[in-house]
Amino acid sequence: MGLTTFQVIAAYILLCAIFMYIVIMGPSKFHRDGCVGKMHTWLMRCPNLFGTCLCFLACCCRLNKAQRSWKQFEDRVMNKRHPGMVIFYVVVIGAAEYFYLFFAVPKLLSVERRVFAWLLIIASEVTFVIACVSNPGIVTPEHKKADQAFAFEEVEAKFQSALDAKTRRKLRSQFLLSPEAELRQARRYVVDNILYAIAAQQRQQGPPNEKPIPPPHGTLCTSCESARPSRSKHCRLCGHCVRRFDHHCPWINNDVAENNHRYFLLFLFSHVVSCYWAAFDCYTILMHMVSGQKLLSAMFVNGAGKRVRATATHIALYLMNQETSVCCVLLFTVLIGTLLLGFWGYQMRMVLNNVTSNDLNKIDDVIEFLQRQPTAVDVQREAMQLATYMLQWTARKITIPPLHDTTASRGVEACSSQDSDTHHWE
Repeated sequence: MGLTTFQVIAAYILLCAIFMYIVIMGPSKFHRDGCVGKMHTWLMRCPNLFGTCLCFLACCCRLNKAQRSWKQFEDRVMNKRHPGMVIFYVVVIGAAEYFYLFFAVPKLLSVERRVFAWLLIIASEVTFVIACVSNPGIVTPEHKKADQAFAFEEVEAKFQSALDAKTRRKLRSQFLLSPEAELRQARRYVVDNILYAIAAQQRQQGPPNEKPIPPPHGTLCTSCESARPSRSKHCRLCGHCVRRFDHHCPWINNDVAENNHRYFLLFLFSHVVSCYWAAFDCYTILMHMVSGQKLLSAMFVNGAGKRVRATATHIALYLMNQETSVCCVLLFTVLIGTLLLGFWGYQMRMVLNNVTSNDLNKIDDVIEFLQRQPTAVDVQREAMQLATYMLQWTARKITIPPLHDTTASRGVEACSSQDSDTHHWE
């Protein structure tokens, strides 16, 4: 294998890592206004343009039909929950695990390390499945409150038929908590009236003229019309409100929130450990090959036909030629493990500070709102300008020119309309 092939493989893996970093971290507050954020915006526009062109060719050069077809496809992919990224994960990670388990692990000399490698991969995939199927902490909507109460109702066995017991067990599997436990859990989240405020009223079934009562905690969701606690959010992809919402992860096709945040962190940590352990195994195999064949003291024939002592580049190219799959697994696991370790550290930092990604987004919104507010100097300047115009208008010394859309202009227009009405009646 020549130098060109080695560079192509290394560049391909590096580009994949850069692409994943831009897609994941591009919308964050650290990069949204920088080069990474601009590249993320450009990448998000490319599929729209490319998909429209494909639909344009498939629809026999009918632009309107092509745009409608692509919009429908984009709506199904971007605005609805689907297992596309899960399938992509299974294909990419499954391929890497296949080459590791069936091409690298058999070359290990220690039986214990072979067994541990299999157990580590199985454990990481088990955590992935748990993160995918676990309940994130769904807030029970209003139309399911009756089923929830029936499922957790305490009834003596002699007064309960077998059908009712089976129905209760089936319904109970759909809910994470009982009504009382869910209410206690919801009251743990404090309404601070800044980031999370009682901005809506809970609808109450009754006469139309009866006033709604405020919810005991949080606010009323405008999408599913359910009373949700503070720090919760309605996921538009999953279609329900979730307590202590962090983010929707497309890799597990599930929300990361109150109940499954620990499973998500365990999923990330297990993959970090498995990636670095696989990289260590591949490194051990390559170093055993270097020491076994005495490559550090070997002589190679260069392009001119001269015998030269092996350098690090010669040894790397030789290893890539002899153990291509092992070298590729080594590069892949180091890059992916580093990315996952950075994301796991970022998540752990937020957990230790008791904040979520949703909290940070709301904090950014509040900061942006406060930054748009006028300062004391702006207010004073507006007040002085308004006072000057009012005095000049009262003295009839000037004709007021049209002003911009400012506080002074609105005040003068109001006074002008009142004065014209007074002269009309006189």
